[in-house]
Formats: sequence, structure tokens, C-alpha cells
Amino acid sequence: MWREMSVMLLLSAGVVWGRSTVYHFINQKMNWTNAQSYCREKFSDLATISDEEDNEKAFLLRTDESANVWIGLHKSNGKVPPLILIHEQKTWEEAVEYCREFHHDLASANDLRAREWVQAVATDATTPHVWVGLHYTCVLEFWFWVDGKVYVDGNWATGQGGPGSDCGTSGAMRKNDNKWYSLPSTQKMNFICSLCNDPQASL
Repeated sequence: MWREMSVMLLLSAGVVWGRSTVYHFINQKMNWTNAQSYCREKFSDLATISDEEDNEKAFLLRTDESANVWIGLHKSNGKVPPLILIHEQKTWEEAVEYCREFHHDLASANDLRAREWVQAVATDATTPHVWVGLHYTCVLEFWFWVDGKVYVDGNWATGQGGPGSDCGTSGAMRKNDNKWYSLPSTQKMNFICSLCNDPQASL
């Protein structure tokens, strides 16, 4: 069962004209399920935050920066965290630092559902590939996610990744593709941050 927030700020998506979404600030305390029902009845749905512009719009509505908010993504069987696309172009290490400073971490995608979310967010990228939290260690000779899990997906594009990869490479997803690519970590591109570790507990 979804827990209620001790302090609740609820964001709901309103009418959309073109690509401009109107957000409404609802100062009520409720769990995620009730919040979704409320927004669908009164407006359109819980807010979807998919890029920096959406994040800025939603953030400006918060009167208390330390308060938690519900948005239109939640933990399900796939355990998918909310994600945000950053249009700045950074190296892999710079992307990690940015995500950890301003959000949670560079996005990890340990299962099919998470990979599909990464793919959906990546479609708005301005670079051919986007960095994710996948990195190769030459010392131990395996790929791992920044959340500490060893990579076991096997979803590499043809000729990419796997054991024996080049040192100094990290994982990226190509725009409009759901395969992983092994690219030099010094390459600069857009990247995807996770907004929290556990959306049920942290949003």
C-alpha cells in the first residue's frame, strides 16, 4: 500500500497546448493512488517530468524546497525510477558528478522495463547517444551499473560491449534504439539522471 507523505505537495498535469504543459500546485496530503485519482478527476493526470524544462516548471511551484512531491511515475514490478534527460553535453564522469549533485545519480537500467523508460526519455536527446550509469572496469573485466549491480542484461548492439571491452569506456544508449553501446568515456553527450533511488519512498 502506498504510504502518505508527512508533508504533501502534489503536482498535476493540466491542459497541454503544443509542447507547453500547465502544472497545478495542490497542497493536500494523500498517498500516490489517491493523488492520481484526484488529478485524473480534477485535471488530466499526475505530472510527467521528462526533461529539464519540465523539472524547472514543477520546481518553481514548490513553496518548500525540502518537501516531497508525487509525480506520475511510481514503483511497480519493474522498479523503475523517475528519470530526467539533461541536454548539456558532458563526459561520462562529468555526467555522474552532475547527476549526483543536482539529482540522484546517472540512470541505471537493470531490467527491460527500466530500459524502455531510458529509451523513451532518450528520444528527446540532441546528441546521437546519451550516457547512462553503465561503466567498464578493466581491473575486474566486467561491466557494472553505478547503483552497484553487475551488468547481466546482454542487450548490447552488435559488436559492442561484453567482456574484454576497451579500458576507459562507458555505456550509452543511441537515440531511438534500445541497445547499449560501448563508447569512450571522454566523449561528450546528453545524459539521463535518476531523480531518486526508490520513488515509493523518496518522491
